[in-house]
Amino acid sequence: LQKTEVDLKYNVIFLCGEQRLNRLMILNELHEYEKFTYSNRNPHVKNPVAIKFIKYLKDDNLQVNDIKTNSDVIAPNWVFQKKSWCTSIKKELTDKNDLNILGDVPIEYDESAIELVGESYTDKGCCLTEKLLKPLLYKKPFICMASRGYHTFLENQGFYLYDEIFDYSFDNSTFENRFKSLMFQIKNLLELPTENLKEKIQEINYKIDYNHQLIMTILNDKDRHKYYDCK
Repeated sequence: LQKTEVDLKYNVIFLCGEQRLNRLMILNELHEYEKFTYSNRNPHVKNPVAIKFIKYLKDDNLQVNDIKTNSDVIAPNWVFQKKSWCTSIKKELTDKNDLNILGDVPIEYDESAIELVGESYTDKGCCLTEKLLKPLLYKKPFICMASRGYHTFLENQGFYLYDEIFDYSFDNSTFENRFKSLMFQIKNLLELPTENLKEKIQEINYKIDYNHQLIMTILNDKDRHKYYDCK
């Protein structure tokens, strides 16, 4: 898949499918930014319970209202609410007519500079998933809300990290530090003029092209299952 030049309308895109707690937390932090676009495709919310209190616990779990849980819990009944906005509201992006091997990349994906990837798990295991295929195949810089050590795992698989844009020092830290660092960085990027961000990305095109070629090599490897084994 070749990257084509389009006018960028958004600095960051986030594709939220299954409603895990950490993804709701991301939407709650970023939804008000003009240069942030996101999907919230399947909120099956019945009798929603508003999240009024959230606390990070020492064991990497979270306390939500009066319940102890983890960041990966599927919680469609829990919602964040701000005025007329709520994580129970379904939000779809614009479908393309020309479906491809990834099936569901929206028009806004092409119009975005960076993808914030929301992996299914943030507390266990590291592996290459279909979520990561999108930015790798479409040659888009990305950073992940994922398990501890995930970006180190990617580097060990041979991928370049985009150090010119992101600070990965959070990678092997607690969920609290990883989440807060990611939100701080993404907010800074959302406040950056889009043209400035585009210039930063142009400077790392060689890394983006290399990562694209590497994922194509992996996909064509008959023994590619070894990359999917969670470690």
